[in-house]
Amino acid sequence: SIYLLAGPAQRVVEPLRPQHSNTPRGHGEILLVVDDEPAIRLITQRTLATLGYEVITAANGAEAVALYACRGDKIAVVITDMMMPTMDGAATIHALQRLNPLVRIIAVSGLEVTENIAKVTSAGVHDFLPKPYSAQTLARLVREVIDRSPAVATH
Repeated sequence: SIYLLAGPAQRVVEPLRPQHSNTPRGHGEILLVVDDEPAIRLITQRTLATLGYEVITAANGAEAVALYACRGDKIAVVITDMMMPTMDGAATIHALQRLNPLVRIIAVSGLEVTENIAKVTSAGVHDFLPKPYSAQTLARLVREVIDRSPAVATH
């Protein structure tokens, strides 16, 4: 047996409300994303832009250093991959630190995580993000790095 209503149902459907996210958001800060993989650059750029950041990108370390030389005073955080051709992450970090010893850097890598953590730690970088990572994890780390008091230069 199947029972059907004789008339239209009088049911009120509540509109879906977006859940309040606890994902940290940006306030227009400029971030420099450095990665040799175009898809990763694009996804990272779009994710961070959606969260309220202005994002500029570089395809390698040499390009990143050139961009930082021009706009470093406005760049809040540099997010750099460690494994890149032309100029790898470690060399990029050292070059950026020569331009600004207080540069804020998040190092990212999917390979040889232990070795890369040792490289970036010895370079004075304390923020490392292993690939793959979620948008939430990226957002939290970026916000944490921006909100942290700047380090005092040892030079």
